[in-house]
Amino acid sequence: MIAIIAILVVMLLPAIQAARESARRIQCANNIRQLGIALHNHHDAQGIFPRGSVHENNGNPFSPPQWISYLHLLLPYMEEDALYDLTIDVWE
Repeated sequence: MIAIIAILVVMLLPAIQAARESARRIQCANNIRQLGIALHNHHDAQGIFPRGSVHENNGNPFSPPQWISYLHLLLPYMEEDALYDLTIDVWE
């Protein structure tokens, strides 16, 4: 009886792994789609796609440079306004 259950479990493992891989692939494709939509929403609002990065040194020539990624600039267009507001204080 235990052997039959073990054989059934072994037969189900590839199906479970395939379902997990399919879910990961769908999630990745959805994330890329959301980035594309956010890029186009930024373009519609600003009239230009965001720059790759923004170099800031807060006006102090002795402070190390800070870099803002284009991903940070897309946060408001991905319905992540709260996260953008939390992090924008660092750059001002």
